[in-house]
Amino acid sequence: MWLATCILLIEASVISSLSVSPLTNMQLEEGLLAFGDNGEPMAECIVSDEKGVQHTEFCPITPGFGSRSVACMVIWKGSLLLKQGCYSGQDLSLEDQCRKESCVASDPSKPVNFCCCFGPQCNRQYSELD
Repeated sequence: MWLATCILLIEASVISSLSVSPLTNMQLEEGLLAFGDNGEPMAECIVSDEKGVQHTEFCPITPGFGSRSVACMVIWKGSLLLKQGCYSGQDLSLEDQCRKESCVASDPSKPVNFCCCFGPQCNRQYSELD
């Protein structure tokens, strides 16, 4: 019990000492992002290559304008998987587009669906309806 409490306190102090965006901070606090070997926040996403082979990848926040964070994404058409991977962008855009821990198309009437999500391998499963 004592060791677990110490670990939680250390993690909390690391999170509070990082210079991260409000969205990234929330994701870290909720366990939706992990820390990479270099101590930077990273998303654990399923990534598919051009042949459709899937693997897990830890994705960093990419540099750019404004407060930024990272999520996972998937693009599909009907039952055909087109792409899975990382999706880094501005907090405002990610907060508006991405869901927590699930990937559901926002407009299933479109011929090609896109979804982004927060959480470890949240883009493994995807659907058109809630």
